[in-house]
Amino acid sequence: MSYSNMTEELLQPPLEMIAPERSPLKSALITPCYLQSTVGNAVTVRRIESSLRKLGCEVEVFSLDAMGVKEIAERVTAFSPDVVHAFHAIHCGAIAMEAAKELSIPYVVGITGTDIYSESSFSAVVEREILDNASALIVFHEDVGKRLAELVPSMGGRITVIPQGVTLAAEEGEESGSSLFTFFFPAGLRPVKNNLFPFKPIEQLWHSYPQVRLVLAGPVLEILYTEEVMESVAAHPFASWLGEVDHAEMPILYRECQVILNCSISEGGMANSLLEGMAHAKAVLVSDVEGNRSLVTDGVNGLLFASEEEFIAKAERLIVDSEFRKKLGSQGQSYVRQNCSPENEARVCLDLYMKIKNGEL
Repeated sequence: MSYSNMTEELLQPPLEMIAPERSPLKSALITPCYLQSTVGNAVTVRRIESSLRKLGCEVEVFSLDAMGVKEIAERVTAFSPDVVHAFHAIHCGAIAMEAAKELSIPYVVGITGTDIYSESSFSAVVEREILDNASALIVFHEDVGKRLAELVPSMGGRITVIPQGVTLAAEEGEESGSSLFTFFFPAGLRPVKNNLFPFKPIEQLWHSYPQVRLVLAGPVLEILYTEEVMESVAAHPFASWLGEVDHAEMPILYRECQVILNCSISEGGMANSLLEGMAHAKAVLVSDVEGNRSLVTDGVNGLLFASEEEFIAKAERLIVDSEFRKKLGSQGQSYVRQNCSPENEARVCLDLYMKIKNGEL
């Protein structure tokens, strides 16, 4: 079993220095979401699209929330790229595979949490030879790469780790002067994000610490589940939901809270909201799952929880120990500064494209 982490192979000069030296390359990015900028997949695609263009790559994005499959196929053909990049195996893999076949060009597939942690859906992707025909499979962390290689051993040599990037806050993450203590939970409303989880443990904390608040923000992704979340918000006076917040407005919310929550049942990589919270030097309290462990080392740059009891104990420490909370936030910011550069993310991605185009992979 082997797979590559191409970040180790690259020098990292500034973007403005490297762009003029790049050979022209055209990349078609196919994504489930783009118009809805608050969805994590759209945030990732927009960031990579922008950074690739700065490197001199000609990029076009084709999104399922903007056009149908037939139109995407027609427009990708008209664009005539050198490589097709699907940002979701289940939703976009087949489209990328067919478009690449039509044009006789290679394609790569990004593996998401839904792809790898939904066994029935993942099996369908494998059975349709979407992964088998891809020139490369992209994951956000080595742990996810190992899991993928174990699930499909034949893919091991084509797995490439590209750590996600995040734009650092323009200013240091000063805590607000409010007397309230806010646990901020930014995530779309759907079961895998486990939005209902924190209500019960935070209710217990609220009885001892009445300044505690739970603030949720994110788009409605599953109607029935959203109704349950809204019922919980209405039943708990310490809780509120801000609805879908424009991505450009999120820094205000990060600055005003004390702790960022992620309660996901599974994460296929580094959650954008978690990266952004750490970039704002905020303490993070997150579920102990693979994707979150790819960012958070418990007690070093954040806190992991595996049960309601552990959540309560660690959340209480964050409430009462401000120095510890600030230390975690500072170390989280240092971690993303050193390891989650959006420029490097794009460089590694473009280098992968070039190697595939030149027949080196």
